[in-house]
Amino acid sequence: MSKQPENPELVAVAKKIRNSGKWRTKAIDNVKQVDFFSGRKFIDTMQELCPALVDSNDAAIDIAERMLAVNMIARGRFDEFQVKKKSGAVSTKKRLVSEQNRRLQRQFELEAVPYFWVYSVTPMSTYLIYAGILAIGMAVVTMPLWPASIRENTSYLSWGSVILLVFLVALELLRYAANFVVWHASGKTVNFWILPRFDDEKLGILESLTPFYSIDDGTEEGMKQSKKKMKRSTSSATA
Repeated sequence: MSKQPENPELVAVAKKIRNSGKWRTKAIDNVKQVDFFSGRKFIDTMQELCPALVDSNDAAIDIAERMLAVNMIARGRFDEFQVKKKSGAVSTKKRLVSEQNRRLQRQFELEAVPYFWVYSVTPMSTYLIYAGILAIGMAVVTMPLWPASIRENTSYLSWGSVILLVFLVALELLRYAANFVVWHASGKTVNFWILPRFDDEKLGILESLTPFYSIDDGTEEGMKQSKKKMKRSTSSATA
């Protein structure tokens, strides 16, 4: 993975638009979920949310090209593939893949080309939640020093923790059960996930809760492509 950029202007713009919720989510290379967008959508979002930093269309394009050059965003493409259904009918679908052509990787275009975020921003809500967890941990450790009346009410907190744990386990079971049912019901052609980024540790709490669902290629061909991509990534990392 490339080093995160340190250009103050690019970072300032990225922090304002990265977690804006204006991006669509899709699996790339059938491996991981990314936020993707068209060049036009990216330019319009910069001008809408960063008027003080991006004062013209040309300025927005210049920032986009520089973000592309330092790998804050990356270029992809849509590959078409055919899926044969049980009925014998053949349908054409599209999947998002990384652009491997080095010349095209550094070209920014407004239309008909998908791009996706590489740069990530940890939202302030995540730090606040971590601080809350730390405060709760310290409070539990110092429980013997609490007044007797407060110690008697800690049972409510314990029950609340148990309920939260049960809810999270039930949610995970629901996610995997829905994926299993849809995958088999579609003839193993659809990869459906509820909260597809829920288990991504690199995302903030609120960011991991969007989008509510995703639908991607779940065919055998797609799974083979996924394995090939993972092998390439592993071999390049160890080279």
